Formats: sequence, structure tokens, C-alpha cells
Amino acid sequence: MSIFLKAFDYWVSGGLLLIPIGIVSFFIWVYFLGLRKHLGVLLESPPDLGDRIKRYFEDGKSLSEINEWLSRLGGVMPEWASQTLARAVKGISVSDTFNECRLARLVHVEREMVVLSALVAAAPMLGLLGTVLGMTTTFWAVSQQSADTSNLIAGGISQALITTQLGLVSAIPGVFGLAYLRHMYGQLQTRISILEKHLSLVIQKFGMK
Repeated sequence: MSIFLKAFDYWVSGGLLLIPIGIVSFFIWVYFLGLRKHLGVLLESPPDLGDRIKRYFEDGKSLSEINEWLSRLGGVMPEWASQTLARAVKGISVSDTFNECRLARLVHVEREMVVLSALVAAAPMLGLLGTVLGMTTTFWAVSQQSADTSNLIAGGISQALITTQLGLVSAIPGVFGLAYLRHMYGQLQTRISILEKHLSLVIQKFGMK
């Protein structure tokens, strides 16, 4: 029980600014875990999907057989490939189909990554604001001539240090998490570009417009 009391006293020493820092930290983790899961789903498909589609066409498999195989794979990119092949028969270009798929699937990811970036940037800024407020309290306490001056100084310094510490503790994992998500997103973009090029070549080679 004493551990919880110490933690509570530590939290109180940081002042009211720890509430928004805690909220920002919570949402950093919510957005990070949500984006990691979503990007993981988008990356589930085989990395050599375009090559395999090309080989199946070269082996003489029909479009319906290839679409059936793609539907069994599951995931987003096999779905995109199936839509692209089906629409290519109707004369719709690969680039148009992929642009529509990107808008439908990736805009949400990009928007949430922007929000996560803002949260990661906000955490240390809130900590810095706590530092300024704490030091302001400290300087004000020094100027007072009262018996409680030492307690006021200690409270101001505590607020300055604790808010800075927790702001950084919230932001540092977010920085590494955001770098990891950007790496995943870069992998996804590379796979999408490769698949788009392979499908363009397949459609040109096998007579679809």
C-alpha cells in the first residue's frame, strides 16, 4: 500500500499539468498499438505476390482461377490485385485502380500517423511548460519572506523536475514507436509499388487493356 501512496504523492508533486501529460501518454499508446495492428494486417500478403501472379499467367491459368487463388490468400493486397485484374478487363487502368485503393485504405493510416506525431511532439512540450511553471513558482517563493518559503521552493522544483521527467518518459517511446511505424509504412508503400508495376506488366503482356 505504501508504494501506491508514494506514487500518489509523486504524482501530486508534479501538479495539475500531469493530467494532460497522462492523457497524451495514453493516446500515444492507443494510436501506436492501433496503427501497428492495422499496418500488420496490410502487410500480411506474400511479398512476392506480383511475381506469383505473373508465373500463374505464364503457366496458362485463367483469370478466374487466379482470382480464386487470390481470394484464398486473404489480406489487402491480394484483394487489390483481384480488383485490378477484374477492372483491367473492362479497360480501367492499373494506376486508376491503385489510386482508388490507396485513398480507401491508406488515407486513414496517414491521418492517424499525423495525429500520433502531434501527440509525441506535445508530450515534451507539456513537460517543458511544467518546468517553466515550476521555476516560476520557485522564483516567486524565493521573493517571499515567510516561514513557508522552503516548502514553496521545494514544491516548485518538484513540479519542474517531475513534469519534465514524465513528459520525456511519454515522448521517448513515442519517438521510437513512430519510427517503427514509418518503417512499416515504407515497407507497405514499396510492396504496393512493386505489385502495381508487376500487374501493369502482366496486363500489357497478356492482352488486357
